[in-house]
Amino acid sequence: MRIGNDAISIVVPTLQEEDYIVRMLSSIAMQMDRHVEVLIVDGGSTDRTAEQVQAFMTGTLWLPIRLLRTGLPDVGRQRNQGAAAARSDWLLFLDADVIVPPGYLARLRRLPVARTRFIAAFRHTATNPSGFDRALLQAIYLCMLFSRLLGSPVTNGDCILVTRDTHELIGGFAEGALLGEDTDYGLRAGRSGCSYKLFWQPRIVGSRRRMSDYGRVRLMLLWIRVYVRVRRHGPIYPGAGIDYEFGNHRTIDSEDTARRPPRPRSGQDPS
Repeated sequence: MRIGNDAISIVVPTLQEEDYIVRMLSSIAMQMDRHVEVLIVDGGSTDRTAEQVQAFMTGTLWLPIRLLRTGLPDVGRQRNQGAAAARSDWLLFLDADVIVPPGYLARLRRLPVARTRFIAAFRHTATNPSGFDRALLQAIYLCMLFSRLLGSPVTNGDCILVTRDTHELIGGFAEGALLGEDTDYGLRAGRSGCSYKLFWQPRIVGSRRRMSDYGRVRLMLLWIRVYVRVRRHGPIYPGAGIDYEFGNHRTIDSEDTARRPPRPRSGQDPS
């Protein structure tokens, strides 16, 4: 059953996200938006991720949340499973460590996009960014603009907005990939004739843990390397010589976890 043309299904793949998942869910709940559902697709977490989600579901009665499980850590497969279970015509793929700013979902509905087949990417900011963080994120956004001019758009897996028609047309995300499944997803959407949009606003707020884990410059160079390789050869699979592991973030940024939005009271009505 669909839940309306203006509804948004948010799909979140998780693996070892107990330190971030409640913060992300709280930021969605604080939108007070009745036309949204959340699908958490867990890839076999061994920490308290699932327990945190289940507790949040019990404490926030008005926000529809479903917890699905794949049993294996495969971010492409997890997103596809969530999309298959979604009930709306708009799909918003988010990572578990992002924050949805106030009014974000309402602003998404006002974006100038085609109502049938499109894919959209967004500018990012970070929790408590330093001056260097801001400069780095600005440089990344400029690289995304440049790649768009070259006809090879960039999509970030931590925030992708598409229609169900787009997702089904291109056959969803590549499964089993280590890296680049998000870029590949956007490239295939463009090649299939879907319109591509890169927006300055509204910005999504991401954690700084990847920058802390890998180092700012090293991370940017990794992203560029992955993008170039995906353009030529498609997604990167295990054994390709690139070191990256989904769900193995060694650093939990204390400034990230400190900015956890308050949880709405049990049974609070968003109207």
